[in-house]
Amino acid sequence: MAYGKSLLKKVEHGMRKKRARPAKIGVKPVFFIHIPKTAGTSFRIAAIRYYGQGRVCSDYGKNSDNSSASVKNLTFPGADLHGLKRTLAVQEVGMITGHVNLSKYNPIIPLTDIATFLRNPIEQVISHYEHWVRLYGYSGTLEEFVREDRFANVQSRCLSGVPVSLIGFVGLADAYDPSVDIFNHTYGVQFETLFMNTKTTSGGSAPIYGSIEEVDPAMVALIRRRNRLDIDCYSKAQQLFKQRQDLIASDQPITYGIVRVQDGTKVSGIAFRRDCDRPVSLDFLINDEKVGETRACEFRPNMQTWSSPRSGCVGFRYTLEKPLGEGDQFSCKVGETGQELLHE
Repeated sequence: MAYGKSLLKKVEHGMRKKRARPAKIGVKPVFFIHIPKTAGTSFRIAAIRYYGQGRVCSDYGKNSDNSSASVKNLTFPGADLHGLKRTLAVQEVGMITGHVNLSKYNPIIPLTDIATFLRNPIEQVISHYEHWVRLYGYSGTLEEFVREDRFANVQSRCLSGVPVSLIGFVGLADAYDPSVDIFNHTYGVQFETLFMNTKTTSGGSAPIYGSIEEVDPAMVALIRRRNRLDIDCYSKAQQLFKQRQDLIASDQPITYGIVRVQDGTKVSGIAFRRDCDRPVSLDFLINDEKVGETRACEFRPNMQTWSSPRSGCVGFRYTLEKPLGEGDQFSCKVGETGQELLHE
């Protein structure tokens, strides 16, 4: 059957009208994991002030007024992450955030573009308890709260098993201003330093505990025992914070990585940089003397799953000539900057 030119033009015009607008590329949203009671509200408001309300996508649950329509439509009940990724690009979203674990959006947001704040676990647990008493009518004692599994190791569980040293940005709630400075430097933005949803700004009844010093030492010890993973995670975050401050001050690039030693001789780990396709060169030292070197270029399936740079080719292995002796100090340092990788 022959078609006239006028009909063909109408069909072509209709196809152009129905064709979806191509997603804008180049916009890389940051996934901010808002861990409860770690200065996350202040940071989220700072993001909204910087990007604008429409460019911050929030996920605080299907029934929350704070959750964005795109999140509700595309992640509940089943998660269409590909559709959400396209929506984030079309809307030029600068940040997606919420009380969710790292694993939820890591498939579409690489590790280097994931951010969070951590807090002294003792303070976080106490503040979390007071938050539940104030907002949700929790009637149990602090001890009962601490003994509930759902409130234990909240911070490390939010990271879904990913080592803290592999995450793009990790701020400290008790060093909020300099943490924001590190974030701004890392992502080329200018967030303000705000303090929201604190004991003095959230309104309501007075806090039960004014400080850790007011908590019984036996209770502090119980919190430590029940939150050992968070204690370890926070300790590593403190080391990273100091490292990254020093690197930025000396205009050196930050390397994300971790190292482990097994059986005294088998060294392995991960190392990569943000927005850098070159493998990281590493030096191995025993008692500050160099004993070997290698590059982080081996494929690691879990790193590909976590959306690391270099398609997951960021691993390394090395065998020491002699087993580490008692008292030997082993370190793995980035050849270019001297940054020491944290041990697993």
